[in-house]
Amino acid sequence: MITADGPVPRVAQWTFSADELAQSPYLRGISGNEIWVFDSVPAHATGQTDRLLGKLPDGDQPAPGGILARIHRFEPGTVYPMHETQTVDLIIIVAGALELGLEQGSTIVRRGDVIVQNRTLHSWRVVGDEPCVFVAVMVDAVDSRRTASTPP
Repeated sequence: MITADGPVPRVAQWTFSADELAQSPYLRGISGNEIWVFDSVPAHATGQTDRLLGKLPDGDQPAPGGILARIHRFEPGTVYPMHETQTVDLIIIVAGALELGLEQGSTIVRRGDVIVQNRTLHSWRVVGDEPCVFVAVMVDAVDSRRTASTPP
């Protein structure tokens, strides 16, 4: 059964306020949208309503025990500073190229490359003259710094 076939609902598209852009100018070159949100796993495979029409996550983290899938578009010249999410990230580069900066070293990733990050401190910088588009599936993760019962 197909439950939706059309544009991403407006509520799932990212918008940044003037205050957010003033505080974080690097957000100017970034757009994207949520694809799907899983509050917890295992996910329910039947009777699932479109999660993009419900409550979306606030920020860059899925709910504790959850999964967040999103599409990012970084315009040429975009540099996203060092940051760390409390997730294991599965990232697929769909178009363009990015420099993935780590605490020690960096690498260039291009269309077709796949990255798996395990709560890695990292940064992004668009390489070249075309936008970079990538899909990120962010899975809530625990380690010695946080247990499954402790929210991020």
